[in-house]
Amino acid sequence: MLSEEEQLKLTKQLTTTVVRLEVMAERHQGEHLYHIRRTNFMVRMVSLFLALLAVVNIYYLTHFSTHMFSIVDTIQALDKQVVTVSSNMIGITDTMINIDNYMSSMGVISHATISLSGSMIEVGKAMQGITGSMTSVSHEMNLVNQSMDRVNLNFYNMRQSVDIMSVNVRQFAKPMGMMNNMLP
Repeated sequence: MLSEEEQLKLTKQLTTTVVRLEVMAERHQGEHLYHIRRTNFMVRMVSLFLALLAVVNIYYLTHFSTHMFSIVDTIQALDKQVVTVSSNMIGITDTMINIDNYMSSMGVISHATISLSGSMIEVGKAMQGITGSMTSVSHEMNLVNQSMDRVNLNFYNMRQSVDIMSVNVRQFAKPMGMMNNMLP
């Protein structure tokens, strides 16, 4: 066994070690509390930032939704205007067809004028010039008529594209409108 002096020395060492362990445990516990407080503070700050970010996002979504509905309304107005222009172009095409029909009757008048040219040589020469001009005008009117048909086709294609775009924008804007109902 140990002598009393050795036991005292051992007890003193054990007491010193236990005191050191207690001091170290308190220090670690203090550091632990400090880190927990700091972590809790950071969690609160991040939560506050995320809440603020959510409010800003909701504001921008509302603003975006409003503009999307404005775009849809503008596209619908454009669609109505395209329909009006298209109907006007059809009217112009019909008028061009009537003018072309009148131009085709010019040939009959030209032939009657040529028959009079036997007695009026100078008038006959002038009428032949008119006949050539009428043929040229008739040809140009046919070209204009064909161009008008192409314009009508382009307006029809443009109207279909505007209709498709209107449907797509409306589908895109619909979820934004639903977000507006959730906002205060």
